[in-house]
Amino acid sequence: MSGKVTVIVPYYNVEKYIGKCLSSLNKQDYPDYDVILVDDKSPDGSRAIVERYVARYPEKFRLMVNEENMGQGRSRMSAVEATDAEYIMFVDSDDYVAKDYISTFVKAAQGKSDKKALDGCDMVISGFTKDIQGNLKRFSVADSPFTILLYPVACCKLYRRDFLIRNRIDFSDSRKGEDIYFSLATFYSRPRFKVIKYYGYFYRLNPTSTTSSMNYENGFEEIVKDMFDKFRANFDVSKMNDRMKQAVEYTYIANMVNALVVYGHGSKPGRMRKKVELINKDISDNYPNLMQNPYMGLLKPSSVSLKIRLGVGAFYWTRRFGLDKLMFDFISLI
Repeated sequence: MSGKVTVIVPYYNVEKYIGKCLSSLNKQDYPDYDVILVDDKSPDGSRAIVERYVARYPEKFRLMVNEENMGQGRSRMSAVEATDAEYIMFVDSDDYVAKDYISTFVKAAQGKSDKKALDGCDMVISGFTKDIQGNLKRFSVADSPFTILLYPVACCKLYRRDFLIRNRIDFSDSRKGEDIYFSLATFYSRPRFKVIKYYGYFYRLNPTSTTSSMNYENGFEEIVKDMFDKFRANFDVSKMNDRMKQAVEYTYIANMVNALVVYGHGSKPGRMRKKVELINKDISDNYPNLMQNPYMGLLKPSSVSLKIRLGVGAFYWTRRFGLDKLMFDFISLI
């Protein structure tokens, strides 16, 4: 087991959490790794904590400072370009990891891939443990072609750097939803990947994070549309086979249902109808064969989580019978 790993940690306003993050990264049992910390013009005391680690462990921690606030995606990619490591991992600054986090992923990456019967992987994916004020709960990830698309987080994964660079995979210039674009670009590039049963990434629910602060006023459906628009603009989707195109289309609906249900509830019917109108026009313009997609239904595809299947299925069947607007009006009142 060998190969240098660079762990990339952008940070902004995480003075309360970053100490535990850095402590966990400092204790890794893998011998050949470093950590690039990217200060995204954080106005709090995070920088002082980071500088203590950099001064004490200069062979392990390196600090990069953005000249302006660039957002998490661009901060991550600036660090990818600044390293020559074989492997890349991303860790959010308010989370922490187990001692064997890096070594577990590298071992999986360099073992034989069950999918392709090839040695080595471009990407390794794991589950995670949610830490809510010390209460820990494990979340598994399905081993499915849909996993790359429907598990759109940059963390809990290891990437071969050459794969990212060669295929022009990045986070776009968006400050929200950038992981969706990154996952679409990764899926398009057909990585050799492996899903492992591992839960050594500890995700902490930070009430001040971008995701936690989202609600119907943020227009998440517009963010989703923008990510898919950018994907089509930057990648030749005509090169995808029908199954890949249908999987991307299914992912689009899954994200839009999430935008309307999770972030759209309480918006009231007037605002909700504008959101639904935007989505309907986008479907008409870019996904005219949506209702013929073989993945669409109530309990399929089987490799997708039940929550997503139910959401997409409800969208499909209410739309089929002309009841989708009524359903979303109801959600807007909850």
